[in-house]
Amino acid sequence: MLDSFKLSRLENDWYVLQSDGHIEVIERVDGRDDAVVTFAVEADSLGFFHRDNRVSLRWCKSRNCADAAIVVSHDDRPTLHVVELKSKLTNKEWVKTKKQFEGMALNYMAMAGVVEGVVPDRAVFHVSFESEVVAEPETSDPVLLKMSVGSGQVLGGIDDWINEKIDILSWQGAELRKIPRGEDNRGQGDLSV
Repeated sequence: MLDSFKLSRLENDWYVLQSDGHIEVIERVDGRDDAVVTFAVEADSLGFFHRDNRVSLRWCKSRNCADAAIVVSHDDRPTLHVVELKSKLTNKEWVKTKKQFEGMALNYMAMAGVVEGVVPDRAVFHVSFESEVVAEPETSDPVLLKMSVGSGQVLGGIDDWINEKIDILSWQGAELRKIPRGEDNRGQGDLSV
């Protein structure tokens, strides 16, 4: 995937290069592991992590960033997987999550430039949650549940959640994968194509 010389341009604790085994995406709160999603790895993979909840690209307008990006090379065709962990996913948090997906995708593209990597033409977005209450807006006004003129999007903004297809940057209609976590706050993700 990438040689060690190119990867030496990155801080060691921000990435992991893996060809088999697993990659864990960990959400840390107050120094402790609050949530963990494990992805089994069966191909060359590069995991890039947003560890300290600070903006990585100071020049970038987007101030949001998901927890991880994992690039998996299947048959010499890389796929970008962007991962965000949430405790409770609501409509408002879903809007924020989409901004975090975009921020991590931008961070990955910048990092790919530094290490002379590729920006995959395929992306999959993963959101893991302990509980989920994303729903149609609760309103007695039926006008708010109609599509706006000239748009195929319901005003509530959850059609991508329902259809499990999302538009982030140049990845239009990208797959959205939902990963519920159990009582132990652990989940199992899937990096297959």
